[in-house]
Amino acid sequence: MKEEIFSDFDAGKPELLKQFVDSLNIEKDTKPLFTDKINIRKRQKWSLADKISDSLIEEVITFPSLLSDFIPGDSAIFYVYRLSDFKDSKTILWIPGFGVSDKAFYFIKKLFIEELKQGYNVVVYIPPYHLGRKLPEKDDGDGFFTADMQKNLKINFEELREIRTMNHYLQKQGVAEISAWGGSMGASTLLLSTKFTNYEHICLMIPVVDWDDIIFNNQHFKPIADSLEVYGFNRNNTGNALQKMSPVSYTLNLPENTFVQYAKYDQLNAENTMMRFIEECKITNVESYKTSHATILLSSKLYNDYAAFLDSVSTNR
Repeated sequence: MKEEIFSDFDAGKPELLKQFVDSLNIEKDTKPLFTDKINIRKRQKWSLADKISDSLIEEVITFPSLLSDFIPGDSAIFYVYRLSDFKDSKTILWIPGFGVSDKAFYFIKKLFIEELKQGYNVVVYIPPYHLGRKLPEKDDGDGFFTADMQKNLKINFEELREIRTMNHYLQKQGVAEISAWGGSMGASTLLLSTKFTNYEHICLMIPVVDWDDIIFNNQHFKPIADSLEVYGFNRNNTGNALQKMSPVSYTLNLPENTFVQYAKYDQLNAENTMMRFIEECKITNVESYKTSHATILLSSKLYNDYAAFLDSVSTNR
């Protein structure tokens, strides 16, 4: 990711970043849009019919995106797995992180299968610059996070808008309860969405909770912060932008049933930052894994623990 940022280092202008950050309002600037332009069609990609049932309904939901200046022809995209109509159903909104790809599906489908087996409909968000939202000839994730903090903020807030729009749609369909799963950078945006949606339960896997800490205190990203300073972006300027997209900067509305799965050797999130967040949010259901950020999906215990969490939520209902 660091190499990708340095391959095309365009940070923009410090004065424009300051003006943009000063004008931002998370509620107003992520308000749901295009709720009357929802398009639904059948989907074959990432099929699980052979694992669940021939009657499993697999669809893709799209609606216009405000990111077409960055990604020509872009649309918001959600993959849907439905056991039944949304009305009166329990549904899990699934928000993956940076680098989600067809290869990642080999691992994350195990989580989808567990959710479907436990009676949930599953709605999977496709982040900008990934899968059907990629730039031509680029890898999944290329362009998602750059040296341009103004662009990063725009992408982050548009992600949040798309997630809020989907939650609005699900509520209009009469979903009985919406729960959520978020991984890494996707978990970061999911946490921001708790300000606007009351989730029944949430699972957070290796969540990014403090972007400021990552850029300024992480050994891999420190060169980016140093380079930004050379281009006139002081610590305050960059930090204010990063804080706007950091869950630790906001009062969150986490459900009682919140489960955190974190990696002890995470290269992105410092363990002390994670533990401070967990303590401040009074989250008691926490599991750690002796893995890195990049290898946590290789842990079989992760899948067993998530299944147990879903069981416990149903039992305690």
